[in-house]
Amino acid sequence: MKLVEGATERPLFNIRVSQYIESKRMCSKCTGGEGCQTKGVMTRMHDDGELYVLKCGLYGSWRNQKKLEKVMLQANIPNAYTNTTLENYRKYTKESEIAHAYMITLANDENTQGAYIFGASGLGKTHLAIGLLKKRMERGRTGLFVVVPELMESLRRCLRENGDDFEILQALYNVDCLILDDLGAEKATEWVAERLYLVINQRYLNNRMTIITSNCTPQEMEERLGQQGKRITSRVLEMCKIIPLVGEDYRILKAEGER
Repeated sequence: MKLVEGATERPLFNIRVSQYIESKRMCSKCTGGEGCQTKGVMTRMHDDGELYVLKCGLYGSWRNQKKLEKVMLQANIPNAYTNTTLENYRKYTKESEIAHAYMITLANDENTQGAYIFGASGLGKTHLAIGLLKKRMERGRTGLFVVVPELMESLRRCLRENGDDFEILQALYNVDCLILDDLGAEKATEWVAERLYLVINQRYLNNRMTIITSNCTPQEMEERLGQQGKRITSRVLEMCKIIPLVGEDYRILKAEGER
C-alpha cells in the first residue's frame, strides 16, 4: 500500500495515538469498503513509534467498483458488458488492430469525430464501442448506449402512451458520446428512418461524438433506409470514420483463448 499523497515517513505529530487506536479498531471490522468511517485512510505505527497513514487497497477497489456501477447505470450499458474495456479487447486481425487504435485515440482526444464500425456478427464491434464509452465517461463526459431496435420500440411506446417522445430525443441529441448499437437490425420504415435522421442530424449540428455499430456497409444502410437513407449516410460519412471489421466470430475466438 502507498502513502497518502503528501504523507511523510517522519512522525506526524498532528495524528494522535487515539486516532491510531481507533483506526486499528475499525479496520479489524472491515467489510471491504462500504461503511468505512475513515474513507480508506488508515493510521499506522512503525516499530519505532512513528505514526503514518496509508491508502486502503480494499477501499480503493470498492470505490472503483461503485464508480463503474454508476457509469453502467447512467449510460444504460447492459450488465453483460460490466467487464468490457478497451484494454481487454482481443485484436485478431489487422482490421481489429486499426479499429482498436482508433478507439484509443478517441478515448484520449478532445476530437468529437465518431466512428461507423461495420462487419458481420461477433467481430467485437460493441466491445470497442462500450470500451470507448467507458473511457470517455471516466474523463467526466456524459454518455449513453442504445440498441437501435430497442430505441425505436421505446419511441413508439412513448408515442402510444404519452403522444410525445421529446425527452428521449433530447437525451440522444445532447449526450456527449452516443453509441447507436446494431443499426440496421430494426425494421426499416419511413418513420424509423425519420427518427434516425433527426438524431444523427442533431448530433452532427451540435458536433457530438457518435459511435455506430452495424452489420451493414454504409452503402447497404443507405439502400435500406429508403428516401432518408442518402441524407443519413451523408451525415454519417462526414461525422464518422468508417471502420470495417473482418474475421471469425470474436466471441468464439475469445472463448477459445480463455480455455
